[in-house]
Amino acid sequence: MLNFIYYPVSWIMWVWHWVFDKLTPDSPGWSGLAWALSVVFLVFTLRAILYKPFVKQIRTTKKMQEINPQMQAIRKKYKNDRVKMTEEMQKLQKEHGFNPLLGCLPMLLQIPVFIGLFHVLRSFNRMGTGMGQEGLSAEATRSLGNYAFSPEQVENFLDSRLFGVPLSSFITQPTTEFAAFLQPGAPLDFTRWQIAAVVVPLMIVASFATHMNSRASVARQTPEALENPQTRIMNRLSLWIFPLGILVTGPFFPVAILLYWVANNGWTYVQQHIVFGRIAKEEDHAKAIREEKRRASAPRPGERPLPGNFAPGKAMDRGYLALAEGRVGDAIGEFRKVTRYGQRNTEWAYKDRNGLVQAADELVRLSDDAELRASLAFQWTDAARKEATAEDAEMGALDAYLTLRRQQLLAWLNDGHDARLNTVMREDNGILTAYEEAWEKANENAPVPELSRDRKADWARMVSIAMFRAGKFDDARIYARQAAAIYDQIIEQAEEAGPESQVDVAGYKRELAQVKLIAAAPSDGTWKQASVPAAEKNTRELEGREGVSLLGESAGVDPEHVAAAQAWHEAAVAAHGKKVGGSGAISDTASALSDSVLKPGEAGPQSRTEAERRVPETAVARENTAPAKPQQQGAPGHKPGQRKGNKGKKNRRGGR
Repeated sequence: MLNFIYYPVSWIMWVWHWVFDKLTPDSPGWSGLAWALSVVFLVFTLRAILYKPFVKQIRTTKKMQEINPQMQAIRKKYKNDRVKMTEEMQKLQKEHGFNPLLGCLPMLLQIPVFIGLFHVLRSFNRMGTGMGQEGLSAEATRSLGNYAFSPEQVENFLDSRLFGVPLSSFITQPTTEFAAFLQPGAPLDFTRWQIAAVVVPLMIVASFATHMNSRASVARQTPEALENPQTRIMNRLSLWIFPLGILVTGPFFPVAILLYWVANNGWTYVQQHIVFGRIAKEEDHAKAIREEKRRASAPRPGERPLPGNFAPGKAMDRGYLALAEGRVGDAIGEFRKVTRYGQRNTEWAYKDRNGLVQAADELVRLSDDAELRASLAFQWTDAARKEATAEDAEMGALDAYLTLRRQQLLAWLNDGHDARLNTVMREDNGILTAYEEAWEKANENAPVPELSRDRKADWARMVSIAMFRAGKFDDARIYARQAAAIYDQIIEQAEEAGPESQVDVAGYKRELAQVKLIAAAPSDGTWKQASVPAAEKNTRELEGREGVSLLGESAGVDPEHVAAAQAWHEAAVAAHGKKVGGSGAISDTASALSDSVLKPGEAGPQSRTEAERRVPETAVARENTAPAKPQQQGAPGHKPGQRKGNKGKKNRRGGR
């Protein structure tokens, strides 16, 4: 009836036994190890398949703990109306993306596997007469296959020993069934006491591991969750009753089932620490972002509270009028008032766009205050992203998001929060691509068309710096080479176009030098480094040499920076097995390179800086003297007035 469970379980176990039978010595006593490992890796296979559901289970549990106070409030409010209570509960769960089924799905999926493994193991010996047993003779048992296993494999399993006892033997097994584990006429080579000597330690280990995993899980629960009566009951069950159940039922289970429990608990222990550690980092990251937003939204010294009748639309008009007339200070003051107003209303619209994002965008472009620019980025990047990922988002929305986002990334780099850039390319790839397409449409005759990808190259460069500083050289190299390919094209096209391109070629060469030096890094770890092909080593050596050369040719570069780059190149070459004099330790030279050449505060191409910053002379006032938003500048090399309001693609929510 449950063959749809028994066959997959036996097939997975068959595959792992085939693997370990090839790896273990072909001698008496080793066959039991191959069968034991096949059971253990059956567990690992199942748990690997259930890894994502497990992560969702953890997130669902945490989400349940977060919304539990609201659920309790609903129960209290509608205690006399169960229909309304159910409706409100479902509404709350939908709002928070909470699915109760995900909380128990991994556990439910493991139950049929346990049942399947128990049945398959018991079916190796069919001499039993209990429920579901066939009561066959020893000869018949040894001559029949067992689902995916042939009769020869069944016989091999019955003859195998682990610590001197059969894998499917158990303490309470009737002595008459021991005959199945012996060749016809062979004497009994194990005793019930020997079985107990193997089973009892496994029972204790499995029971203790279950208790410790439960303790680790309970320790991570919130105080509010611990006060819930249902949670307290479940905690007592998992801490004491379940481990005790293993000790009570252990004598009735085969050795292999206890191996299953031990392996399953071992996997759970490691997986919990990895997953909970990752989630803790995510929560710390989110908490830091919230704190940054809170600090960003706080009034700056000397700022007066806004009046209750403050009109943000009029302030935007006054800001753009001041900008058109060249009164930059007044414009900054008006736009700052609007962003402060955003603390009261985050969805206020101005000319069919989020007015608060527009004001923040203008401030970032106008202000020379790096702290203010970073604060605005932390406060309004999320709102700008929401606008940029809308189906009808135009060039202005895309540009505003990327401008604010860049300030956020630079702030993270300057503050040493390198890990926060790990997912940046995946998160922003869709918007970067949409911006690239919109820029190309707005600048069809641009002398340097590759400038449409400048932002993508800049993102890849910043991510590669973060990963390089974190010691993730292989990941850093991937992004560094992406940036280098784009920079090479920009430089080539700009040099062909000449002065008409208005591109700071020297600035792009400095950034190209950065990514070339990053790409020259050795691989992570000794084993990876030893397996790098000779051609790849030569490519990295060439990239390092080019990086040093480009940096040395750049005007105004600190000679100490060039020396740091040269020392890094020599150390990288030495790490690749080349004999270059004066090579230093990788860690020391990488640190020196990070503190000099790769310093986030280093200025980029002047043409990009000018494109990101507002030039007051380009502001345009309406013919009827009513203030209007001036045309914004596009990517580096883009002339004022070229840009149009083209729409990007619909799907901009990321993806590599």
